[in-house]
Amino acid sequence: MSEVQSVISSVYDALNDVNAHVAVGTIERINIKRINEDGSPKVTNITKGPNAGKSIVATHRASILLKNGEDQAWVSFGTHEVKNLKYENQYQIKVDDKWTDLKEGMVIRVPVQIRTWKDSEGNERSGAEGKKAKIKITDASGARDSRPANNTGGSQTNSAASNASGGKTTKVYGDIVSVSGSDVVVKTESGEVTVKLSADQLKEIVSGGRLAGQRAEDGTLTGFKAYGPKGSGSASNSGASTGRKKDNSGVEIGHAVNGALNLRRSGLVIPATGEVAKVVHDATKSLKEEAGKDSANKGMSEYDLGAMVGHAILNATRDIEVGENDSPQEITDKLLTYARTLLNEVVPQVSAYVKGETTTVAATPANNEPDLSQKNAEEAGDHGNQIANGHYDMSPDDMDFDDDIPF
Repeated sequence: MSEVQSVISSVYDALNDVNAHVAVGTIERINIKRINEDGSPKVTNITKGPNAGKSIVATHRASILLKNGEDQAWVSFGTHEVKNLKYENQYQIKVDDKWTDLKEGMVIRVPVQIRTWKDSEGNERSGAEGKKAKIKITDASGARDSRPANNTGGSQTNSAASNASGGKTTKVYGDIVSVSGSDVVVKTESGEVTVKLSADQLKEIVSGGRLAGQRAEDGTLTGFKAYGPKGSGSASNSGASTGRKKDNSGVEIGHAVNGALNLRRSGLVIPATGEVAKVVHDATKSLKEEAGKDSANKGMSEYDLGAMVGHAILNATRDIEVGENDSPQEITDKLLTYARTLLNEVVPQVSAYVKGETTTVAATPANNEPDLSQKNAEEAGDHGNQIANGHYDMSPDDMDFDDDIPF
């Protein structure tokens, strides 16, 4: 009887008395996502340690889907920086002093760490995290180039599934013009294109909305995603076509865990990390309800309100002073006090400027305005040298949860 193959295997390291984990498999998909929609960088200022005064700059997150036998598993590779968005769909490693593109069909091996957390229902969840610098290509004979043709840098993923016949796909993104049965006409930058959507995909689109995906030769879409009208967030978030509210539990979990880890790095010892994450989630939910009643926020979409409040809370988890044994109530009070100051004093100034209601932003902050510098950024390591196409090898130690908080 043949042994069942799996992507992640555990090997006992007798020297260090630990179980080491290794991921081995064929690359099924390389997922590269912009941190900010416009490709602008996220900058983390370092204020502690030997690298104080430096910054970590990241523009994209990357993960790879591996397959071994019947088993499949995603491995996260954190964030990296792309200087030129023309090359954002390339994911490279150094092989014998030469930069090599990773491609679908290659077989790779990489040591990984297994990160665990609890979801909102208290269930244990886990995910594998690796470092790009540790990837080793063991077989490149099956490599295939699945990047869309004529890609000029607007895509947020660097691969898409081919159609059933193995043909190439082309990227489609634009406004929905009309719907007739399964045929949907989309107005793109290069003209109108007709795509064929499945029943499930049709349920996700809304009138006047947008969609994106990879169009196969028969018109079907893979990598499908639906959006609402411009400025309204995703189609499923509006609930206009299905009556269902978007399930944001994934990003809510990531937000809560990210905040809890920030507080851990600030010196908080107890309660347990899972309990701290619950505190962060409850504080965010409470402040969102509070901000939603503010007349200044009337007319703001659910997405924008959640993003504004979520980022205020995350900044609070980075900047507040915590004692190693602070109680949940003490943590909550500190988080809300700091975040309210941001929302009540800083956000209105910036909001007025962004909306064109003022031409300048006040140069002198209020006396009680919080210090917005990140106190507890991770210490930076050696992130490699810039290469000709503008890439940097960025491999942070901690799993970088999505900071885009649409709830």
